[in-house]
Amino acid sequence: KRVINLYSEKMAVEVDFHIIKSTVKLRPVHHKTEAKVRAHVDLCVLALAVERALNAALPKELSAPAALKQLETVRLITVSPNPHTSPTRVLTTPTADQKRLLRYLDMLHLMEFEPV
Repeated sequence: KRVINLYSEKMAVEVDFHIIKSTVKLRPVHHKTEAKVRAHVDLCVLALAVERALNAALPKELSAPAALKQLETVRLITVSPNPHTSPTRVLTTPTADQKRLLRYLDMLHLMEFEPV
């Protein structure tokens, strides 16, 4: 039974590394200091946590990678036409599917923002 549990844990770690390398698209980076290595590992773990949170918030028929792909074209841009005017935020117009996804993620408030 212990061997089965260890194998199961090993598989869970391998799945997590697969997610980090594929979904999040983080690649090996060769760092020279311990602080940079720690920061890289922390970033990988954070990315994995975000991926899991996305999967938990989404309906079963939609995965985190699919959701991220669908939201790729949504942008919030700060525009300052000239130095004498205040910057303004401009959101690309989300499609109906993107709006539905933002609703699932409880992020529709991103479409209602105040000027900077």
